Amino acid sequence: MSNNPDRDYDIAAAFADGTKLISLAETHGLKPSRIREIARDNVWLVHQRDARPVPPGLPVRTAVAIENSIGIWPTVELGPEIAIRRIEILRSSAGRRAIMGEIDRWLKGLRPQ
Repeated sequence: MSNNPDRDYDIAAAFADGTKLISLAETHGLKPSRIREIARDNVWLVHQRDARPVPPGLPVRTAVAIENSIGIWPTVELGPEIAIRRIEILRSSAGRRAIMGEIDRWLKGLRPQ
């Protein structure tokens, strides 16, 4: 799992849209072989997201993990329900520590200060 899921999603989406490997490599400062690997490993996120909006502060991979584990696409309005159902997400196959940390940071940003 990458430390930069948003970059990886952007690479996969751009590659799926036909952007050349060399161009992506220059843009992101990576080798073309690494760009190809990132695109291959993350293309499923592009298809599963299906152009649905992702709430600010939540990586696409985490939104997909939430949908895969509890069956709802995350929105700001559904934040309280997602907070209540955190344990279901944790127990699912998508409930890795990194995903849970991203959910916690997103939920913390939703709380009024």
